[in-house]
Amino acid sequence: MAYVSKKDLIDKLNPLLDDLMEQRNDLETAWDEMDRESIEDLLDRMERTIHQMRTAIDEAKD
Repeated sequence: MAYVSKKDLIDKLNPLLDDLMEQRNDLETAWDEMDRESIEDLLDRMERTIHQMRTAIDEAKD
């Protein structure tokens, strides 16, 4: 099992959380403009970011 310190996990998750917040703000803008293509793209980006966060957490568990 690989040990991942709290600091390393935080260092991995913080930029992903920042990305997720930026994507949320972009989604709100696209929603206001009713731009379906942008909304779908942003939802895909958010899903990838969440997957990266889950991967980082799973790696920390191992």
